[in-house]
Amino acid sequence: SSIVTDSAPASVAWSTGSKTTNKLLASLPDGRPLRTIMELLKEKGYACGVVTTTRVTHATPAAWVSHQVDRDKEDDIALEYLKFKPDVFLGGGNRHFDPSKRKDGKDLFRTFSETGYDVVKERESLLSAEILSSQKPLLGLFSSSHLDYYVDRMNQPELAKKEPALPEMTRVALQKLSRNS
Repeated sequence: SSIVTDSAPASVAWSTGSKTTNKLLASLPDGRPLRTIMELLKEKGYACGVVTTTRVTHATPAAWVSHQVDRDKEDDIALEYLKFKPDVFLGGGNRHFDPSKRKDGKDLFRTFSETGYDVVKERESLLSAEILSSQKPLLGLFSSSHLDYYVDRMNQPELAKKEPALPEMTRVALQKLSRNS
């Protein structure tokens, strides 16, 4: 729908193999949902997840799970993660899970915890032996929006203590996902 696509349909092309228009997540312009690779894998019993330095509800990671016709409805996208139930999802965007920041007041942290997820919000918790040995699915959100840039975390020790680096999140995710044969 433009000369240069935005990240939503770009990610949809990767996640579904289909082209679509700007703002859409795993949907065609007429609103019909597209099947994503993660949905197909989940149906076959594979473990799957998302690791990102953006908000997990941001267009690029969300296009692998969400079928929204508006990439900006991030509170609704957070609810779609609850429906999809990835085995692991790590990144930023906790404001879309926090009842004090969501327009509808829903506490998605509590809901995910009640449905069997380990929920972590700090780097130290993510890297703890308890989380690494847990058999539960994992939700880790470490920032209200996107995670801070690597260079900022390296130059501001307080950020590095709070937020995990992409390699740390990836290592934890692969360790948890690899338990599924």
